[in-house]
Amino acid sequence: MTAGDFWLEALLILALIFANGFFAASEIAMIATRKSRIDALLEKGVRSAAAVARLKNDPDRFLATVQIGVTIVSSLASAIGGAAAISYLKPQIAALPLPLVARWAEAIALLIVVLPISYLSLVLGELVPKSLALRYSEQIACFVARPIEFLARVSSLFVKALTASSNFVLRLISVDEIKSLIREGAAKGIFNETERELIHSVFEFTDTPVKAVMIPRTEIHAIEVHASLADVAKSFVESGFSRIPVFEGELDKIIGILYNKDVFKALQEKSDFRLRDHLHPAFFVPSTLPISELLKQLQRRRLAMALVVNEFGEVEGLATLEDLVEEIVGEIRDEYDREAHAPVERLSDGSMVIQGSALLKYLITTPWRAFYSLG
Repeated sequence: MTAGDFWLEALLILALIFANGFFAASEIAMIATRKSRIDALLEKGVRSAAAVARLKNDPDRFLATVQIGVTIVSSLASAIGGAAAISYLKPQIAALPLPLVARWAEAIALLIVVLPISYLSLVLGELVPKSLALRYSEQIACFVARPIEFLARVSSLFVKALTASSNFVLRLISVDEIKSLIREGAAKGIFNETERELIHSVFEFTDTPVKAVMIPRTEIHAIEVHASLADVAKSFVESGFSRIPVFEGELDKIIGILYNKDVFKALQEKSDFRLRDHLHPAFFVPSTLPISELLKQLQRRRLAMALVVNEFGEVEGLATLEDLVEEIVGEIRDEYDREAHAPVERLSDGSMVIQGSALLKYLITTPWRAFYSLG
């Protein structure tokens, strides 16, 4: 190999490193770009935004395409670098009048090539592109979307194979197996008790229906629409709530939600108060809705409360953001929260008193011995 061939291969390796940077930037930019911004670009008529939307709607296909690209360019860079080291640098190092150096000529040649390639790959192929992608995610996502789509079509067979393989592996690892690994990790001291409980709560979060965490109908604090300003203010002060449902005639006819800030404003202005004029729309959800989905809907609508109804449209309860968060992190109390009675209370004689409204999860975690019931 001549010196010209060596430098030509060096330029080819550099080009492959930049190609790796292209794929690295594509991955981060596509993940970092918010869907709301893409929708805004679509409304403005930016054609490349449609390609971004398609890729974000099919993340498995996108990630498989990027991974194929990264694997190919990094493998080629390593192969070309290794070949150049052996065919060009090794003979020159072996010709040096140093016996020990000559004996390790191949290893030294590989080291001379691998170290710069690794450094440039990290800087130009990973760190810099990813940093730029985080700063200019929308612009880069729109720039790379069409080339990535083209590569996805060209390598569709490999993309489908990779996607199918990853899905197969994921199916082999069930949720129960992950929970078992977490329990084993806790037993070995890898996770402390708090961490174990948090992880367990996250798994339960997806499967728990709203009905299991809602405030029941009998405990809903609501206001009749014809209540006076004084009565409304008193209701907020006594309950300590920032939002209260408002009904007309009966609780099943909730017509909106009243915020305490609107009441305080009316008190300050001392104007004629008509409760109906200050209502915010109520958000109703079925009692079977998973709380993970409710959390998404509340975040998307920027709400903090939802009314829970059954299949007949009757109000069964209400759920707040705080109720949902507490399912993961446990009870959240501030200095104004009233002390609630524990659902399961152990008496001095060893017996236990259980509230009729106690959730099964409290009963399951209660240590049981032999017991006698009254019924």
